[in-house]
Amino acid sequence: RKLSKFQQKKKSVATTPAHAEVERNIRSAMGNNMIEIIDINGNKHEVKCIACAIQSGKISLPIERIAETENFVLEQDLEWPIEGFVVIVSKRHIISIDEFTDSEMEELAKFMKVARAALRKILEISSVTLVQEENTATSHFHFWLFPWHNWTWEIN
Repeated sequence: RKLSKFQQKKKSVATTPAHAEVERNIRSAMGNNMIEIIDINGNKHEVKCIACAIQSGKISLPIERIAETENFVLEQDLEWPIEGFVVIVSKRHIISIDEFTDSEMEELAKFMKVARAALRKILEISSVTLVQEENTATSHFHFWLFPWHNWTWEIN
């Protein structure tokens, strides 16, 4: 069976060394709500919150911090190294959008607008999907900006 370009791209992304390393090394520790992370230097860390560990610099993962504001960071997605797939993450340990102050909401909206404009101008990404998920106990509030490339539109 022939794979579509999307399936080929997904397969090639999923098997990159960085993704395989992350997938192998982020797993739940037994019964204590801790996450075991092995960073890119081979050091093992047990943390309650991946985002807190990343924000504090306790762990080094194969992600790129692209920009930051007082309350947020913009980074390449940790698990899927797709060009233009970025995440806006709260520096503060919160899960839901309703936990932001009014000034944080204003800052987030401006930061999202700047990030989206940069994806359009620099990478020529004409469409994105925004996703915000609250179903996590091991991370902070985050927005995914998922880019739609020509290959992502293929269905076979």
